[in-house]
Amino acid sequence: MPNLNAPWRQPPAPIDPALITETLEADVVVVGCAHAGTAAARAAAEAGAAVIAIDQQKEKLFHAVGNDLGHINSKFLAQRGIPHVDEIEFLNDWQLRSNNRSNPKLVMQFARTSGECFDWMIEPLTQEQRDAIVVTHWPGNKNFTGDISGFKFWPGCAEFPGIASLSKVARLNQQEAQKHGARFLFELTARQLTKMGQRVTGVICQKKDGSYIQLNAKKAVILAAGDFSKNAEMVEDLCDEITTLKQPGQTVTASVRGQDGSGIRMGVWAGGRMSPAPIATMGGGYFFPNQVIGTAATLWLDRDGNRFCNEGFGDAVLSGVEGARLPEGYVTSVFDSDLENWLTYQAPGHNAVWSTNEDDMNAIRNLMRSAREAGPVGSSLSGRPVHTPPGGGDGRHAPPGMEEGMPGGPGGPGGPPPGPKEDPKERMFCADTLEELADRLGFTGEKKANFLSAVARYNEFCRTGRDEDFGKDPRILLPLCKPPYYAFRRHAQIGNEFLATVDGLWTDDRQNVLDMDKEPIPGLYATGNCCGRRWGVQYSTPIPGVSIGMAWTLGRLCGQNAAADPGL
Repeated sequence: MPNLNAPWRQPPAPIDPALITETLEADVVVVGCAHAGTAAARAAAEAGAAVIAIDQQKEKLFHAVGNDLGHINSKFLAQRGIPHVDEIEFLNDWQLRSNNRSNPKLVMQFARTSGECFDWMIEPLTQEQRDAIVVTHWPGNKNFTGDISGFKFWPGCAEFPGIASLSKVARLNQQEAQKHGARFLFELTARQLTKMGQRVTGVICQKKDGSYIQLNAKKAVILAAGDFSKNAEMVEDLCDEITTLKQPGQTVTASVRGQDGSGIRMGVWAGGRMSPAPIATMGGGYFFPNQVIGTAATLWLDRDGNRFCNEGFGDAVLSGVEGARLPEGYVTSVFDSDLENWLTYQAPGHNAVWSTNEDDMNAIRNLMRSAREAGPVGSSLSGRPVHTPPGGGDGRHAPPGMEEGMPGGPGGPGGPPPGPKEDPKERMFCADTLEELADRLGFTGEKKANFLSAVARYNEFCRTGRDEDFGKDPRILLPLCKPPYYAFRRHAQIGNEFLATVDGLWTDDRQNVLDMDKEPIPGLYATGNCCGRRWGVQYSTPIPGVSIGMAWTLGRLCGQNAAADPGL
């Protein structure tokens, strides 16, 4: 259970007023200028509010993490020929994925307005930039599956190439907000909220020189400072699944990719209530055996060579949870030379490979060729494919000119973290026979017998179209019968490997932060990854990039709500 006496929950001593060298006034103050914060600032400014938005980054090196955005029913998607999505169907699928733990009002707001928000968001782009946006997983192929195991999927992931990266889109939206009077202040770190009675009235920020500036908010403060995955203490306290699934001898460490939870902490210090456990994480407590090749049609085996789950249950996130629960957290994924056909059975879920994209397919072919050429030692998975749209990256690969160590590039100022270190146990093997493949994987004796038996039993299920062990969708029951055969082993992503937390402060449907009695705290709002009750149990997506899509959509609505707050 969460420790209510944990040090991170205890507010610091008040900042000495004598250290405050400047005071500014606004109607709405936004803490954080990434996706949700930028949307909130522009929306509030367009609604007539005087807005000040702050961010820790340097203005010239501004970077918003991620480059794909999931949404439904925009004019943009309709122009690309993508069918309209029923909002109620979307809501019900989302609540099914979250075990009905998400706030249905927030989810329905996303379903109803994400398309409108997307069209609004791209208004500042040039026509050339808009034309460069790529919609992944569209058009579908002959085997395209819009639902698997009862879970729905929809095409609606817009990916932004270098010419129109989401960082550029955010900056263009900031400029649009400035046209309506909004001010953006960079290299400022929010430290404490100010209150008058129960009402939040502003925020005290620290400058680079150590002095402080006070920003007073007549209407509201919006917390949009991101997640807490970089804060090891908060992760240990709140992320039960991560702490309980760690392997023997493993310690929970902070992510190098996320944020430090400063916005959430300030909300808690002001009396805000956290979402109840389990706290949803993106990549925390589970891993993606599909990440290398992107298909749920493969066969997954544990360290003893036994099959252990439905590999195609919803998406790689939901099915991958089981992998982290295994001894040592290692999973072997087995497939054959017909993989390219298997890949056509993809739904547009999280971590799905876009099988009509030649860059993806060439990367997979190269991995398979390397495995064939490597022989018994196997080949590294360090070059595992991740879809990269033409001319740019998707948040996991940097666009040209943003290489590792450079500003905005991996490991550089304002950029994402450097790529993961190679795990020597994560290798891909190829063999002409299943017996030889088992040998190369290190299966001997009883484990080898289990491996061969598991493949034979799985092939029989494929023949009959009925998975009697785990109920896998018959449409993705594809046999292993075309040599040569392939397999790779991957380790669970625990502790420092997850991307972000996607849960935070408990809010109402207007994103007004609630106190311990579940009553709104006047003048305090939370959006983006500071806002809780959006995913419920785990990050699982009917559309890739829906986290960023929700940040923009709910951020925009939050800005409108804050601007309408009656204030002081």
